[in-house]
Amino acid sequence: MALACLRLGFPTAYAKGAHLLPADVTDPLVPTLVRSLDADELRRALVASAEAFAREVRQHDAVLAERLRPLFGALLSGPESRTADYPTYPGAHSQCEGRVSPSAIFVL
Repeated sequence: MALACLRLGFPTAYAKGAHLLPADVTDPLVPTLVRSLDADELRRALVASAEAFAREVRQHDAVLAERLRPLFGALLSGPESRTADYPTYPGAHSQCEGRVSPSAIFVL
């Protein structure tokens, strides 16, 4: 949303321009909303978010989008997308079983 605000000349800090975005920009973002906390739903929302980000980057800077294409592909379909392969970290929240996804870091 911040990139769309930047592209359209709206404020970007703290999503202050988000309410000014037209529906043709915000409607495609609806699939990025998380509907439950199960792994499949979170993965679905992550993929939708990455796709939306890639679309916006493409509109903002086509050359950069092309350079990032392999990264998006690796994040969403590579072996790191399997939760069993994530490295563990001591002291992490118990519900996360101490695992951190490279894709989750990308979203942050």
